[in-house]
Amino acid sequence: MKKTVCILWLLCTVLASAIAQQTPTTAQIMSKASEYWAKQDYTQAASWYRKAAERGDATAQNCLGNCYFSGKGVDQSDMYALAWYQRAAAQDNPDGMVNLGYCYYIGKGIAQDYDTAMSWLQKAKVLYTRARKKGADVQKELDRINAMSKKPTFAQNESPIPASFVTGEAPVTPASPVVKIIPPEGFPYFSETQLEIRYSVDTPPDNPVKEVKVTVNGEIQPTARVVKKGRSVTVTLPKDDSSISISARNNTGWSETEFLRLKWDKSKENLIRPNLYVLAIGINDYDQIHPPLKMAVKDMNDFVRVVEKKKHAPYENIYVTKLSDKEATRQKIEDELCQLAARAESTDFTFIFFAGHGLKDNKDRFYLAPVDANIEMIRSSCIDADRFSGYLDDIRGKVVVFADACYSGALLQGRRSVSSLDMQKVVSEMNRAKPGRYIYASSEDDTVSNELPEWKNGAFTKALIEAFEGKAKAEGQKALTTVELMNFLRKRMKEIIKGDNNRKQIPGFDGWNEEFPLFTY
Repeated sequence: MKKTVCILWLLCTVLASAIAQQTPTTAQIMSKASEYWAKQDYTQAASWYRKAAERGDATAQNCLGNCYFSGKGVDQSDMYALAWYQRAAAQDNPDGMVNLGYCYYIGKGIAQDYDTAMSWLQKAKVLYTRARKKGADVQKELDRINAMSKKPTFAQNESPIPASFVTGEAPVTPASPVVKIIPPEGFPYFSETQLEIRYSVDTPPDNPVKEVKVTVNGEIQPTARVVKKGRSVTVTLPKDDSSISISARNNTGWSETEFLRLKWDKSKENLIRPNLYVLAIGINDYDQIHPPLKMAVKDMNDFVRVVEKKKHAPYENIYVTKLSDKEATRQKIEDELCQLAARAESTDFTFIFFAGHGLKDNKDRFYLAPVDANIEMIRSSCIDADRFSGYLDDIRGKVVVFADACYSGALLQGRRSVSSLDMQKVVSEMNRAKPGRYIYASSEDDTVSNELPEWKNGAFTKALIEAFEGKAKAEGQKALTTVELMNFLRKRMKEIIKGDNNRKQIPGFDGWNEEFPLFTY
């Protein structure tokens, strides 16, 4: 038996060694590509460059971009050239940076952007300068960068708009639009069935675009946009290689159709997306607490509206339960918390939103107030922090609580809270010991939570909704994380309150140190 095992092991070792010897290294692939290029066999050269480029070699990615740019060995494509230059540049390949900068400089495959061109060219210049100090001959590359130091002046046959329009020397001749599709990130591969496609449309100002036609695999998509530069459209794609086309029409006629061919990334087919469970509670009219709030129910509805737009960003499904006014009894709230514990899996997210009153007893213990709260019997009619925390402990996955709550005392007009409760202490109690739990509270320490009709929401919820709608997004940012949301809330709420000494409000945040994205843009 041992002899048989040894023989099998030996055979496996020999076979693995043979396979390894048959698999060329990236350096060998690049050598092969260069050899075919020198022989002017561009088809074979492009094929070998592609092998190395798909392995992630930056030099090969730039070379493959050159093939597409010039049409040597492949069908000429400005968009594919641009995409491979982007990949090379992202790996700090200076040749890729220069070529990408050149595309932006002349508007090749993408809308012309001189500032972006200069940004990439300057990055390349720094790398070339370092290489020259080490003895490399990069003068030609530096000369090329210097030649693009001034804004370009297009000749008539290079400009997307007639030269007479640019110079003003002759009457404008109406021209059809010129459409350019901007390749999405990861091009030519995609792994989302919902994909945002950005594009630009150039047309003379006195001959605006009247109609845009978008197709996916030959099927016209519903759109009736009158577009300007930098517009985008979201399309639904099958889980298969697909072709997208965009064309535009003005009074002169239709543009040439611009095509984008994409490849479905099969490696991500088995990606498990989390589900999002939302329990949203808003209470204006309490049975025994007066005066009533004005914005809590609207806050709840507005929060649900922005959250429901986050399907596939990144949530597979979004399940929402809303409890407003008479529905939001203590029993019903606790029933729904139990339902969340039963439904949410370890990979899922749960958002709990509460807009309404909070109360405290004579021992300074905090309670969420359901609609049937009894001020004389707070402990038996409300949900205290420990009880609420226990429900959160039972919910699997990430749990995020947004509490725009007030508490008892002198309920001043336009306020949801008084100054005697330490909200930061409250949320710390609610966040006792469970990783993946995050609490966003409308106020902390001695601050108050405000609502005014002109804001159309409570101050906290107004800032929260703006963040979910994209106002917290920084340049190049792909997602909003837990910490980034807190930073935005603090900054934005200060702007909303505008420093009124009678209306100070600082949001509270408590959670474990793990920072994770709440949603993607």
